[in-house]
Amino acid sequence: MTSNATDFRVRLAWPAALAALVFLVAGCTDQPAAESSADTSLASLASTAAPISTSSIPATSTTPTSSSTSTVEVSPVRESGPSLAELDWKISFNSIGPVRVGSTKEEIEAALGPGFEISHVDVLGEALSGHSVAVDGEILLHFATYEPDNPVFEVLITASPRFSLASGLRSGMDLAEATELHGEPKFWFHAASHGREWVAFADGTGDSGETIHITSVGVESLQAGIYGEPSPEDPQFFETTEFDPDGTIGTITVNCFGPGRQSCS
Repeated sequence: MTSNATDFRVRLAWPAALAALVFLVAGCTDQPAAESSADTSLASLASTAAPISTSSIPATSTTPTSSSTSTVEVSPVRESGPSLAELDWKISFNSIGPVRVGSTKEEIEAALGPGFEISHVDVLGEALSGHSVAVDGEILLHFATYEPDNPVFEVLITASPRFSLASGLRSGMDLAEATELHGEPKFWFHAASHGREWVAFADGTGDSGETIHITSVGVESLQAGIYGEPSPEDPQFFETTEFDPDGTIGTITVNCFGPGRQSCS
């Protein structure tokens, strides 16, 4: 894994959690010590999605924990809008449903139409500044930026099982099922990310050079991967192909940030 990829993940390691939006869960009790400092904010997001297969993630996660986002203001719900049962958005390299990366808040509101609650929040423990999008109180996604004064939002995050990649992969899905769709996975985390774990599959889905990034979550721990010794080049970086198949997909992020990344345009 290149240093650029590691640097990218360290920054994208959202020190808190929008994570109230988008991860994978799999568990091994004998995980490296970095696990103990796990970012509960991101974890809380992934723990709110509805069940998929035998796993579940609340409107943004699997086992509800303390929320990592703080609501500052909420736009009033408009008079009419979609029912949750009708929402089945696809996640692409530059969008989640009608919400595209690189849009302003006004453009996102126009794309969504009436009926959505848009709340200002600090995402991932203030690592990102942005907004949540909800219907009937259920958080569907977050759109955010690394620069508070930036009117354009370059990061989209979801932990809702209502949305999926074209393949069908979605938050809350068992890792075993995700492996059938995309091939064998590899997992990694850096201590600077508070134990947040990322996963990529044999077909390239989730790779560091792509715009779509995926977290995983364990059954009894924050991580689904089963780790041994850290990387000899970086004692804080861990990588593995061993995992708990009962772990799940956590958050799914569409992001235009980072060296060597594809453009979202």
